Amino acid sequence: MHEQALYMSLNVLSVWPFFVILAALFALAGTRLFQLADGQTLSDSTRVYTLDGLRAVLAFGVALSHAVRFRGTYLNLATNPSSSGSFYEYLGNLSVEMFFMITGYLFWSQVIRNQGDLSWLKLYIGRVCRIGPVYLLAVTAVLVIVLARTGLQLNEPATQLLREAGRWLALGIRGLGPINGYENPTDIMRGVTWTLAYEWKFYLLLPVLAWLVRVTHLHLAFSVAGLTLSLLYAVSAGLNHGASYSIIAALFFSGMVCASVQRTQLPPYLRGSIGSAIAVLCVALAMTCFDDVYSAGAILLIGLAFYLVSVGCTVWGVLTSRYARRLGNISYGVYLLHGIIYTIIYSIAPVRAFAATSPLCFWIMTMVSVGLVTVVALAAHVLVERPGINLGHRLAMRLVPASNAQASKG
Repeated sequence: MHEQALYMSLNVLSVWPFFVILAALFALAGTRLFQLADGQTLSDSTRVYTLDGLRAVLAFGVALSHAVRFRGTYLNLATNPSSSGSFYEYLGNLSVEMFFMITGYLFWSQVIRNQGDLSWLKLYIGRVCRIGPVYLLAVTAVLVIVLARTGLQLNEPATQLLREAGRWLALGIRGLGPINGYENPTDIMRGVTWTLAYEWKFYLLLPVLAWLVRVTHLHLAFSVAGLTLSLLYAVSAGLNHGASYSIIAALFFSGMVCASVQRTQLPPYLRGSIGSAIAVLCVALAMTCFDDVYSAGAILLIGLAFYLVSVGCTVWGVLTSRYARRLGNISYGVYLLHGIIYTIIYSIAPVRAFAATSPLCFWIMTMVSVGLVTVVALAAHVLVERPGINLGHRLAMRLVPASNAQASKG
């Protein structure tokens, strides 16, 4: 009777499958295969281990959000329940918001720790070698799919194709566009590379921000002022979507404020059950009390939840579990590659037909698809991402004197 009630309550937008799939992924991460995802055993006093687990939840939040939001596209359905305003729309957007906060937090922490004096060459080498390899793997997969879908032939002048390919190979710095006559190749990746463009802009602005810290030493006042002005502009302009510069700036500044507040050690650290409850409550309020999680009020609540995690709140031990940290180590691959895996899986007609049969069949295929994404992301981490990171470390050691300020390990 209980099983029948669960089945009757299941639909495409049901919330509880998210938690079932996440639990299954944690179980998968507990297998011997995923020992390959374990990070270095050396202690690192600057590493925030709760953020490793948070990355896992966020990456799979984006992946599951896209599975639901683009179900109709993947399954070639004429009609599909709208996900607008659903848990999965909010989940995907909130996950992206926190990814920006993580970036702001990690790099602003470095700026504060080094009093604005960093080796920028070392930092940029690290960023290129951290972001580039898996990105190029994803782009290569997209180009292969596009080539197959355009008849394995050249559909435009070679010079134009080279220009288009150059945009795609620019590590997300430039906006992507059509290639070889294929109009929307970004749909294969579900457009996730748009966030990389903003990340690169932040990295390029970081030396200026660091100079301000070095000159004034007012890192907390600066980050609070930046957050306040960004949100005020967004509210006055009626902006409430992620593609707005002011909203993105507010998200980076939110992470920076968390780093500055933590450095000053002003408030108490709520790392126990109370902190976990407050963090979860903030996220729940942001997703239920606002029309859009990109609104100013929602950003402040999400920022408070992020602060609690950044100071060590483990959400009842979930974020610091071995399984969450393993999944966090492969989260970049999950983020970049899930759309490609979905595209390949749902290009198989019997699979599409099965997934379109009922909500239960859809969720079964979603669990299988996300499981495959996880395994592929693990392989990408071991064979591509980790060697790239190690190459960056070696290049930095060779090109930058050891006496220079440390660059990011993010």
